[in-house]
Amino acid sequence: MSSQLSDPFLMLDELGPVVYKKGEFAGAPWHPHRGFDTVMYMKEGEGQHQDSMGNKGILRRGDVQWMTAGSGIIHDEGKNHPGGLLHGFQMWVNLPKKHKMDDPCYQQITGENFPFVKVCDGVEVKCIVGKIMNPKDPEKVLVESPLKPIVPIEYLDVNMASGAKFSRSIDAQFDTLIVYVYQGRGKFTDGEKEWKELKRKDTILYSNEGQGLEIENVDKKEALGFLLLAGKKIKEPIAWRGPFVMNSMEEIEQAFDDYHSGTLVKAKGKEKVF
Repeated sequence: MSSQLSDPFLMLDELGPVVYKKGEFAGAPWHPHRGFDTVMYMKEGEGQHQDSMGNKGILRRGDVQWMTAGSGIIHDEGKNHPGGLLHGFQMWVNLPKKHKMDDPCYQQITGENFPFVKVCDGVEVKCIVGKIMNPKDPEKVLVESPLKPIVPIEYLDVNMASGAKFSRSIDAQFDTLIVYVYQGRGKFTDGEKEWKELKRKDTILYSNEGQGLEIENVDKKEALGFLLLAGKKIKEPIAWRGPFVMNSMEEIEQAFDDYHSGTLVKAKGKEKVF
């Protein structure tokens, strides 16, 4: 998928689900980033992380780490998995030019503090970014994520029992809408186009026009699980090479020069855990 079409989302990578022996999973050893956000959602399993400025911690089942690389960070993630099932998602979100050289920072929500919540019969949602209104009282917020990204987005993990139906309105400010199915089968429509049946590993990109989404789990046995991403386009040039995402190739070359000269990291990342 073109990063211009999916703006502000650059990448969504699914890790597993795979069962590893203890010590078998190598993680992602030391590597740099500049110019965007990385978002790690650990559905199952756990892994340690650390960076070159001394920040460190562990991501466990249900945890989400939102890392703003900003001006530059070098980190090591996913190491020391204890063995067993490992399943997660890493998403990259672009930053506008005026924020690409911000100081790095971390925001993390813990799975036990921000679990799945029931929004209607047969439907549970984990609100990673954004908010869910109470279906019985649309004026009240049922749950709201404490994560506050620089670029406005919504990020939900939705689980639906067999036969369940779910309607989700999408904020009109979001002009990119993406659905990724990681489990089961479901029928999706944006309210005006034909229904599309999606299965595991299928992705669909909508151009949000304020009509929202309607979803039905059509599998008679298996639950439907999918990620819903909505975002506001940045509409700036994208220069992308390896671990760096900037606005021009000159800026990319500068990032590589800084990395090789040892000057990429300019500030220590601040951390907030919720």
